[in-house]
Amino acid sequence: MNSIENRLIALFIRHPDFFVGSISSSYPLTIEQLYKYKDKLKWVLDNRGFFMYGLSSNKFLPWSESLIDEFYESWDWSGISSFILGDKLWFKGILEKYVDKLLWNDVSFNTNIPWASGILIKFSGKLDWKQISGNRSVPWSSSFIEKFADKIDFHILGNCLSSQFNNIRTIDVKNNIENPLSLTERIELIEKYEHKFDWNCLQFDWENGLSRKSKDDIINEILSNSEHNLK
Repeated sequence: MNSIENRLIALFIRHPDFFVGSISSSYPLTIEQLYKYKDKLKWVLDNRGFFMYGLSSNKFLPWSESLIDEFYESWDWSGISSFILGDKLWFKGILEKYVDKLLWNDVSFNTNIPWASGILIKFSGKLDWKQISGNRSVPWSSSFIEKFADKIDFHILGNCLSSQFNNIRTIDVKNNIENPLSLTERIELIEKYEHKFDWNCLQFDWENGLSRKSKDDIINEILSNSEHNLK
């Protein structure tokens, strides 16, 4: 070994917790290394928060269904649910297979999952709908919102959509096409649920296709008319 390697070895020996945490959380360990050093590696949440969930949030592992199954009882499933699911590991039936191990609050927060209506319906009773309502990866559309209106937290959804109200879509299922809502459709959607939204969290997109004159007329009408009693 050269001097650099020897110095690193000496350094890591002096700081063993750092070394183990570091390789566990961010080194591309092989299956062979996982087997060989299983009892020395870090698998679960570090209470100090330095290395997250160790191996269970290491995005550089060779993630596969067989890897999960091989070390089934060793994983910190909060780490899997939050950071690995959908990003590094996804296959048909994965939610069903690990339904009793996954942390559904973390699953609901996960933006890497390919959210679809079928998932929301099938796991409706397990999902945390406050987290779902704030998940920007859910393909929010007028039909989606209407379908799950009884479960959505509209205060949180309003905040989630505040930067993307212009991107809410209608979905043409037959032709697999997503179409942006027209301004009229967006207004209709907001009006329909206006009593549920937290208006302190909503933002209106003024770059919405209206002419400058139309927007100025709206502003003048509201601000200039004393009957509107604005404070």
